[in-house]
Amino acid sequence: MSASGNKINYNIRTAKSVERRMVMDVVKSLLMYDDIKKCRYIGFGSPYFTDFRLYHKELHISNMLSFEIDESQRRRVEFNKPFKCINIKIGKSTNLLPYIDWTEYSKDFIWMDYDNELDYSMFLDCETIFRNVQAGSIYLITCNKQLSKYSENIDIFNEDFGDIAPIDINNKHFTGESDFSTIRRMFLNKIGETLSYRNSGLPENEKLVFRQLFFFTYKDGAPMVCFGGLLDFLNSGYSLKKRDLDKYDFIRTGEDRYIIDPPNLTYKEIHLLNSYLPDSPNRFENKKFISFIPKKELTKYRKLYKYLPNYMDVLS
Repeated sequence: MSASGNKINYNIRTAKSVERRMVMDVVKSLLMYDDIKKCRYIGFGSPYFTDFRLYHKELHISNMLSFEIDESQRRRVEFNKPFKCINIKIGKSTNLLPYIDWTEYSKDFIWMDYDNELDYSMFLDCETIFRNVQAGSIYLITCNKQLSKYSENIDIFNEDFGDIAPIDINNKHFTGESDFSTIRRMFLNKIGETLSYRNSGLPENEKLVFRQLFFFTYKDGAPMVCFGGLLDFLNSGYSLKKRDLDKYDFIRTGEDRYIIDPPNLTYKEIHLLNSYLPDSPNRFENKKFISFIPKKELTKYRKLYKYLPNYMDVLS
């Protein structure tokens, strides 16, 4: 399994950068009262280590594990490793995850950020993680959302995914308006199945449940889907409000996705709009001084301006 950054430098991909910062805000809320020394970040560093840089600096996570599939890249990733706290493992995540010490840290923040299309091994990774990860851990999976290659032959899809394939699958589930939902559904099923098996051996007060928080789609070149959430105790009394998560309008707990669609603005326009923010949607989008900017771009900017990277000026 390849890591996203091996093909794409996400330092310069706007939608990906927005996604990363949105996730960071939520994780910061979830880990606010934890001893961060007992938390670990697991992901795909690639030569750029963009996520690792951000989450070390902003979340202060100093226990970090990066998977790199290609032995030939070892020297390059070791050279580009920005902090000594990053431990690099060479090999496929599917082969490496079973050998992690899952008791070493009280919580893990895991982002399986794949660049390729949906693959059976992603579900093997998911199963390994949810068989072992501790309550309070955060899990995300990102992959190319296109399933159109299966639209003409459902039998191939069933062969590729076996018992993971939904029993009611049909051609419409592979279209551009449904593929992301199909992927979410498949991961929910795998997580639910894994936790059901795990819970069968646990006392009532230790039973676990997955609470969805993220369901993004965006297009930075390839169309991508990101799905994830929190592993929690079933009887924790959880609510978004109690976790201070109800303030984020991009949180998604159901089938409704959040589409990350960055605005197309010039450098001068961005500076002008910043001088009027924050503001309510109606007041901001109807100000006469910025009426020359298309309203749809104003709407996009108002929603995302806190998460947009500084290199947005390349659009000017």
